[in-house]
Amino acid sequence: MNKIAPIVTIFFLLAYFAVNLSCLALDLASAPNFRPTFKYFSWHTALIGAVGSIIMCFIVSAAYAAIAIGILIGFICMLHLRDFPRASWGSISQALIFHQVRKYLLLLDPRKEHVKFWRPQMLLLVANPRSSINLIDFVNDMKKGGLFILGHVKTGHMTHGSNDICSQEYPYWVSLIDNMKIKAFVDMTLAPTIRDGVLQLMRLSGLGGLRPNTVILGFYDSALPEDKLRNRSFFKKRWLKSTTPANLMTAPTFHQQPIIQSGVMEGASTITLNSFNSLTTINGNDMYPIFNFGELRQENEDKDLDVYSYVQIIKDALYLNKSICLARNFHQLQKDDMELNKRKVFVDIWP
Repeated sequence: MNKIAPIVTIFFLLAYFAVNLSCLALDLASAPNFRPTFKYFSWHTALIGAVGSIIMCFIVSAAYAAIAIGILIGFICMLHLRDFPRASWGSISQALIFHQVRKYLLLLDPRKEHVKFWRPQMLLLVANPRSSINLIDFVNDMKKGGLFILGHVKTGHMTHGSNDICSQEYPYWVSLIDNMKIKAFVDMTLAPTIRDGVLQLMRLSGLGGLRPNTVILGFYDSALPEDKLRNRSFFKKRWLKSTTPANLMTAPTFHQQPIIQSGVMEGASTITLNSFNSLTTINGNDMYPIFNFGELRQENEDKDLDVYSYVQIIKDALYLNKSICLARNFHQLQKDDMELNKRKVFVDIWP
């Protein structure tokens, strides 16, 4: 009994340490659902309890304490690295991030901006990501630590009794960002016309001192959009990580049968990759589908935006003191070939 007593004591102390650490994190995050009834509770008492528990572990037995802490760290790493089913308990890390971001956003004063520290804050207007993958990736490289927002306008009117179309499509865009490994936000709006929606995005995108100062949109021409999301090796190399050689992989097939009811995805899109005669399926019921962006404009179809509205959008952006970038022929950009050159390429941007 005397031999196992130090081990049991150390594990109990680690349990007390975890409880105090959790209370400390909840108090620092100002979580609204955390209401301790202990009269003398504060973050100071939680910190003292956590530190005291660790000190007592080493007082009982330094060797056992080191082993127990190592086991605890191993379990934490395993939970983070392995994809275990996660209970819906909420994430304390998100609460801490929210608290810190809000605090520092309030300190970011747009009145103190200076040209020496100017950064490009990009608002990229995207009609359909299927034809804009190259441009999205390029702007992500060009932002250089600045803000990057993907803006999209849905045309229509809000009707009572129907689901918000922007809320339904928003998870697709977030999934696209996650799989492309880019650092960007998404802003979507519903407006009667594309021009009205773009004006809303230019006025309201961002928060506090983080607001776009540069608007990027595609060049207005009659060229048909190319589906780069479907046929480019970008999908194979960067999105679904695989040890399969690229020349042995067949093109992905797409099945789009989305049914959205009350925010629940049923019968959602499925992506199937055929490699080495084995099927790897990502079902939309397990993750939001990343290819549900509608079809591209065909040869005999009219454009959603007329040339007059396009010019008026540029005029509105200049009226709001935004810089304008017109992007053209980015479907011809071969970034993989540029990366093979091992030569740095710089794009100078200034206000």
